[in-house]
Amino acid sequence: MGQASGGEACAHLPDRRVLLVAAGLAGLGFWAPPALGNGRAEAGLSGNPSRGLTSCLRAIAAAHGLGVGQLSVMVVVSPAMMGDVSDSGLVRLSSGFVAACGGPARVGAWFSQALANRKNKGSSSDRDELALQAFVRAGYDPRLIVALWQDWSASPALTRLGPRGDWPLSEARRTALAARVTSLGYLL
Repeated sequence: MGQASGGEACAHLPDRRVLLVAAGLAGLGFWAPPALGNGRAEAGLSGNPSRGLTSCLRAIAAAHGLGVGQLSVMVVVSPAMMGDVSDSGLVRLSSGFVAACGGPARVGAWFSQALANRKNKGSSSDRDELALQAFVRAGYDPRLIVALWQDWSASPALTRLGPRGDWPLSEARRTALAARVTSLGYLL
């Protein structure tokens, strides 16, 4: 699966700082990735650069109403499971986490839920709906959200991730999310 139509929503967004931190035996080395074919910096991840991690997170941040100027992405090269979003808009991820999620759009599904958890103090179903709506407004296929949480519910390493861990991992929440995605016209 990939992005639904409308995935070019991020094409007009300005570049922000993207940093790939490489942890080596000799200490920490910092590497700022070069601009790719479309002029946007990506975090050295495989795939279509225009559909890369930073583009995805920018589009989702904008759909949540977070100013793109506030967004910074840092990917740490590590097999550890690390993913967090700070109040200042810094997204810290490990390369192991990105790989475990299964690609930029699925990291975006996590990111959308993380932002919804931060912005909304209502019920878990309200946060799930907010995350889903922003993900769709950003131009992504909402079935990716259902697939991500299905996979997460089976992964002990991912279920323990992060301090803001109100993830839709229960069968009841995933079923409600799947029903909502189906009501939007997507077949699961």
